[in-house]
Amino acid sequence: MLQELEEPKPPYTTVASIFEQSQRKYVVAEQHGLTYHFVPKIEQAKYKADFMKSFVDKYFKSSFREMVSFCKGG
Repeated sequence: MLQELEEPKPPYTTVASIFEQSQRKYVVAEQHGLTYHFVPKIEQAKYKADFMKSFVDKYFKSSFREMVSFCKGG
């Protein structure tokens, strides 16, 4: 994973922490020898829907109308 990232590369511990946090909800780590393969737990569409709901809840008081108003500049 690290070799695929552009410079400046984050510390290994940062990447490992992100994957560890992701495992709680979104991926399963399958060990194959000395490496791990990360497989999604949920469909991409479900992840996107959950992310958007969380984003709107957090930043726009759970109102898609508020979000659209903000994006339109009014």
